[in-house]
Amino acid sequence: LVTAFSFSILLPAVIGGIRFSKINPTYYPFLFFIWAGLLNEIATIYLVKQIKSNAVNNNLFYLIESLLITVQFKKWRLFDRSPVLYKTLLIFFPVFWVGETLLLESLYNFSSYFIILHSFLITLLSISMINRLLARERKGLRKNAIFLISLGWIVFFTYAILVEISYMYGTHLSEPFQNAVMYILAFVNLFTNLLYALAILWIPKKSGYTFT
Repeated sequence: LVTAFSFSILLPAVIGGIRFSKINPTYYPFLFFIWAGLLNEIATIYLVKQIKSNAVNNNLFYLIESLLITVQFKKWRLFDRSPVLYKTLLIFFPVFWVGETLLLESLYNFSSYFIILHSFLITLLSISMINRLLARERKGLRKNAIFLISLGWIVFFTYAILVEISYMYGTHLSEPFQNAVMYILAFVNLFTNLLYALAILWIPKKSGYTFT
């Protein structure tokens, strides 16, 4: 079930591929994020069979993910009033990742602190994005691609933080509880991927409306 729901990302990946030549280029970082996620799921299946761990590909994906999402918020002009914050994040994410993953730990161990930190920051940025949308557009948000994507990020990364904390500090937790955490994550994954697919359908065309 967990594996099947993880590959629900195939739906937005395919829709994005079909619509790629027509959609507004400001959404390209999001599409790259989706396709990187699909490649990561494929790598996970292969590496788990080969070396019994998907830490390497996940660690690399977390870094790529954080940078692509940051660039996407830049494309949506979230950093117009704080360009320094944008540049800071682009430097901070790689530096923190290298510090934990390569210097303090190993590429073969999950970068737990980076997962928690970048998930927290992306959640805050997503909330800021939605607040900005609410201030400008009080109607039609259910068909607004930026709103749907940001909502998906809030849901997924908030739960990702809880999952990572439970693994870091919940070693005493029972196996049934840990399994329940993973099953809930599978459904969260499915929900967010369906949101992404819906969002891609509502992404404006090149000649259409763009967010300002």
